[in-house]
Amino acid sequence: MKLLAIGDFHGTFPKKFERIISKEKIDVVVSNGEIYKIAFLDKYMISDKQKEAIRTEAREILEKFARSLEKVKVKEVSRSLPKDEGKREEQVGLAGDADFRTRMFDNAPKKSGNCIVAEKGNW
Repeated sequence: MKLLAIGDFHGTFPKKFERIISKEKIDVVVSNGEIYKIAFLDKYMISDKQKEAIRTEAREILEKFARSLEKVKVKEVSRSLPKDEGKREEQVGLAGDADFRTRMFDNAPKKSGNCIVAEKGNW
């Protein structure tokens, strides 16, 4: 069984996942987000019986992994410095570029008050 686990795509299923699902012959799609009515996904919806089988298989995999971890030999490492040593004293830094903030805000596509609005990967 091939499973595709994806994050929250905020109701709009990305076309690239349709291609991946078809190309890779995915059996089940799991998402942690909301899904609106998407006809394309109907054939990937799973029954309660299938959900329970997946839960059981996942539990077995995790338990097997946990048992394997118990067998791992761990070498104890001692610290070379006492816990309170090795930290630097904070100092006053150099003055920043006075024009930097202005340039950043001028370059930002979206702003809200004194904040730049940015989504990961979009700027």
